[in-house]
Formats: sequence, structure tokens, C-alpha cells
Amino acid sequence: MSGTPLILVSGASGSLSRKVIQFLLERGGCEVVAGTRFPQLCVPLSESGLEVRPLDYDDPDCVAHALHGVEHLFMVSPLRFESIFRMRKKLRHAVEMAYRAGVRRVVYTSCAHPDPDSPMLLAPSHRSTEWALMRSGMEWVSLRLNFLTDYLWELVVC
Repeated sequence: MSGTPLILVSGASGSLSRKVIQFLLERGGCEVVAGTRFPQLCVPLSESGLEVRPLDYDDPDCVAHALHGVEHLFMVSPLRFESIFRMRKKLRHAVEMAYRAGVRRVVYTSCAHPDPDSPMLLAPSHRSTEWALMRSGMEWVSLRLNFLTDYLWELVVC
């Protein structure tokens, strides 16, 4: 790896990831790559000179390619509803692939209190991903974002 760490920010077509990318670029001291399931929505990023890599957790080859050379991963949890079991398995697999690719540090966007008794629909997925990170051997930070809790709770209850 070069002296400048390579950081991949997943979910680059979303607003949180765009803000993280902007912050990292303004701060400097690192190379930033945008990862997304929707490269066509990231044309402005690529036109500005930022490398955009396809990143689809459903495609292991795509994940492996996206993580090539990445030292740090800012892993934004998907906000789409699908089978909870499938989402847990997919995110655990992404953590394993990050480890195999040589990623040293992961920052993961979780939710507040992804405890076993949480009424939130996606809490098991976040808890499972945090456990995978804990066991991975990589350095990791879980950002337990309250706004996700508020947003998702509203979707579950209303």
C-alpha cells in the first residue's frame, strides 16, 4: 500500500455517503473511492475525478474487485427492506471479504441498541454485522446512528 490510505465509502449514491466523501476529500490525507450498486447515479462523482467502483453485496466478484487495495472501509448499511436473514448473511459475507481483501479498518453505520430484544426490524442484521466485525480481526467502529432508529421505527409502527 502507498503512504496514503485508500478509503472506500459504500453507498455512494446516498446522501450520507456523499457527505462522508465530501468530508474526506476536504480533509485530505487519503485517497477516496466511491462504491455503489448504482454507478449511473454517481456520474457527477466520476466526472469530478473520483473513482467510482461498482459494489453490490449480492455479487462476491464485484465486492472483491471493489475492495482491491482498500485499507479503510466506510460501510454504510443498506436501507432497503429484504429478508432479514438474507441481509444478515450478505453483510457478514461483506465483512469476511473485507478481511480477506486486506482491509484494516471498518467504520459501519449501525442503529442505536441493536439488542436481541429490540423491536426494530433491522436490529438483528446490525447486531449480526457488528458481531462479524468483532470476530474479524480488523479494527472497527460501529456508528449507532439514532436517526436510523427514528426513521426505521416509524416505518415499522406506522
